[in-house]
Amino acid sequence: MKRWMISLGLFAAALTCLPTSGLAYSDVSEDRWYYDEVTELSEKNIITGFPNGDFRPDSNISRQDTAVMIFRALGMDEDAEVTSPFEDLNKDSYAHQAVASLYEAGVITGTSETTFEGTRDITRGELAVLIKRAFELSGSDSAPSFADTENHVYSDEIQSLADAGIAMGASDGNYYPDNQSTRAETAAFLTRILKEEDKVSSLEDNENEEGFSLTSDEQKLAQNINAYREEQGLAPLSVSISLTETARAHVEDSNAYSPEKASTDCNLHSWSDNGSWTPVCYGGSDDDGVKTRIKPSEITDGVYTGDGFENSYWHNEEATVEKAMNGWKNSESHNALMTGQNSWSTITTMGVAIEGNYAHVWYGREDDPQGYAE
Repeated sequence: MKRWMISLGLFAAALTCLPTSGLAYSDVSEDRWYYDEVTELSEKNIITGFPNGDFRPDSNISRQDTAVMIFRALGMDEDAEVTSPFEDLNKDSYAHQAVASLYEAGVITGTSETTFEGTRDITRGELAVLIKRAFELSGSDSAPSFADTENHVYSDEIQSLADAGIAMGASDGNYYPDNQSTRAETAAFLTRILKEEDKVSSLEDNENEEGFSLTSDEQKLAQNINAYREEQGLAPLSVSISLTETARAHVEDSNAYSPEKASTDCNLHSWSDNGSWTPVCYGGSDDDGVKTRIKPSEITDGVYTGDGFENSYWHNEEATVEKAMNGWKNSESHNALMTGQNSWSTITTMGVAIEGNYAHVWYGREDDPQGYAE
């Protein structure tokens, strides 16, 4: 996904049709499904309301207002000198900077070489196209998630959003790509993609060896594993930086792409083709095992040279430390790895990650050149 270097907080340029910012709108109550999304984007000055205090969540949103929201969400430079070929986009327009910037970045195209039709309402299909381009989502090989998108011109873009957990669709199983997107729906899509961006940024920050630390949930998971081992009379395991990097990368990949759903042959040890690693649909074969065991080496660019062995957990609502531990304890093979039985009797280290719907723990035998969490 694309990284923009300028803080979101710098971008509070007002939409002329949306001039009032604030955290409370007269028509957005706490019991509405989009309340959290609208509030979050408002706090970041990505969206604003109307002079009378309304947000008008159920109103359609125009192409140019969508462009402004994406421009702000990406943290693009509001002072950059940009141009566009669109004759119907006045240089004095509140949307000119956003539209022109996104055009130069290859995110936006016009309805013709010289027209943008900024005041026309954007469709849900068009919104999927802009978000996929803006945040550089990978293409999708998955079967359509929605009944009405299989043969649609934007089916790939829509499915990319579905794979990333951005597009949820309606309760009847349809996406309605040709319907106009509302202001609330657009806010929801952007909030979801920004949360995915935050996960990636957080992962990249944590992968820096200097100042490495575990999250509170990771620390809790490691403590629970070692407490359980000590109950069995076993020595505690050191928390390896390299193995934790591997676990975090897999948790990120799992939450973003659910590689275990790519085929009925794949299980939770699978990795997608959306990273620098070797993709694997893990089904238990020797070849699958080799591709999986080398992941610590792949993730650390060869710094960690030993094999890794993984316990994985998924929950449809949220993976918690308690749920993951209970799942592993009650599974003979997972419990054997966690307690170093049989061929795993020489494991000395582990790496932990838990977030969203997944928990992954990697175990190893070799010393970690990157060191260990304190």
